[in-house]
Amino acid sequence: VFSYDEQGEEHVPNLGEMGENPLYFMASGNIQSHMSMGMLTLMNQRNDFMATWDVGLHHDHSGGGHTHSYDYEADVLWKHYVDLNFRTLFGYRFTNDADAENRFVGGVEYRLPYMIWSGLTVDSEGDARITAMKDFQLTSRLSFLTNVEYDTGSQLRWSTGLNYTLTKNLSLITEYDSDHGFGGGIGFEF
Repeated sequence: VFSYDEQGEEHVPNLGEMGENPLYFMASGNIQSHMSMGMLTLMNQRNDFMATWDVGLHHDHSGGGHTHSYDYEADVLWKHYVDLNFRTLFGYRFTNDADAENRFVGGVEYRLPYMIWSGLTVDSEGDARITAMKDFQLTSRLSFLTNVEYDTGSQLRWSTGLNYTLTKNLSLITEYDSDHGFGGGIGFEF
């Protein structure tokens, strides 16, 4: 805040709304035929308090029957922005994966050149996860989605797809996920 008038030694500038550091709520995700993923976030200037989910549908045709099962991973996290490109995170991961169990998780995320978000997390069981993701805006409404993740417990997972924006809050999405296969559905952002 700049002022050319003499304000005196006891003057405190009025920053208005910008000085209050209010909390904001955001929700984004998708519901597709083969999976759903997304996040709910309560954030202020340097902190995100969030819950994320990743739920996948599996079809089992063995034994002549047809059954469905779901696997899920949900994180409750606190992310702190050190600066615009670097943030730390700490939280708890819930899962029904047969090779994993519920556990604490901590790590860092860094925005690389070309707006690629990368991350490294380590959980309380000693498993590490390295991630990279990027959305490529192809047109004003169409974007190409990519995500790659390597977990020392569950190995390599990747996904790629297209997102077509219908309105400010809704989009159509189609995606291939290495764990859940191919599908499509609706994306949302509020």
